Amino acid sequence: MNTTLQRLVGYAFAYYSRSIQKTFRVQIHGWEPLELLIQRNEPVVGAGLHAHTRVAAAVARHLPTPATKQICGIIAGDERRVLLETFNNKLGFLTYAIDMQEDSFRAARELLRVMRDLKSNRIAYIYLAVDGPDGPANVPKPGAAFIAQRLEATIVPVAFNSPQAIILRSRWDQMAFPVPFSDVYVYFGEPFAVTKEMDRDEVLDNISQSLKLANAHVKSMAAG
Repeated sequence: MNTTLQRLVGYAFAYYSRSIQKTFRVQIHGWEPLELLIQRNEPVVGAGLHAHTRVAAAVARHLPTPATKQICGIIAGDERRVLLETFNNKLGFLTYAIDMQEDSFRAARELLRVMRDLKSNRIAYIYLAVDGPDGPANVPKPGAAFIAQRLEATIVPVAFNSPQAIILRSRWDQMAFPVPFSDVYVYFGEPFAVTKEMDRDEVLDNISQSLKLANAHVKSMAAG
């Protein structure tokens, strides 16, 4: 897909998301610990799953994030970068193109940008689909732990559920595509701090387990 077509598709997805945002009925649980971390200006990584990225982008405007700060997202630093940048930027999110390879020069450069913006209090927190962009589903990539450790961030698992969403079952992640007038449930799980000294596998296991709990909780919320 050439650059022009990527931009057009990005614009189209963003326009659709913006047009349906106000129709959602949103329930948010567990926001308070994340809000406290934001108020303390601590680096935070919101860890979610790639299946929920479209729902997350569409519902983010409903989150009580400080008006002076932006949510930012880590996007794939590959041939999809222009599409994802266009989509996210048109929705008002900052983006950092990191290809999730810890030995990548571009990833290191983008992480420096993240750290600079965190220190300047420009961004509230980073949202990262830990199993993206190509899967396997529900398995956090080593790059997710690398990013959190470089930032010495607090990880907050984030889970989304919308019973009315269209599930794209042919995709590797079975992405949920939001539709107008949906019920959307958002659950922020228990935060946990990450340091550079921690074992990488321990960080990945903590991310995996905390996301399993968060997703089980949000599913029970949606089931009533």
